[in-house]
Amino acid sequence: MPPVRLPDGRPGRVASHRHLVGDYLRAALPVGLRVVRCEEPAPPVADRAEQGEPPSIDVWELWPWSLAALAPEAAKAAAAGVPAMLIWHFQKS
Repeated sequence: MPPVRLPDGRPGRVASHRHLVGDYLRAALPVGLRVVRCEEPAPPVADRAEQGEPPSIDVWELWPWSLAALAPEAAKAAAAGVPAMLIWHFQKS
């Protein structure tokens, strides 16, 4: 979930929901939509150690993602082959 700031400046989070790929198809097909394309972009990979940036775990906006810099090989292995998001292009039949 992306970090945000509330109107009073306190940290907050945007609500997000996890869905299976099939959930999108089960919702789209019965209402006459057809799949034109589905993209699965990979997340950008930035190796903080190679960039000379020290790992920082105290910046709220980056937490828990900043923990990946403490174990970069484990983070890369965990994210290998996992898309950052699904981008659907549907068209009305």
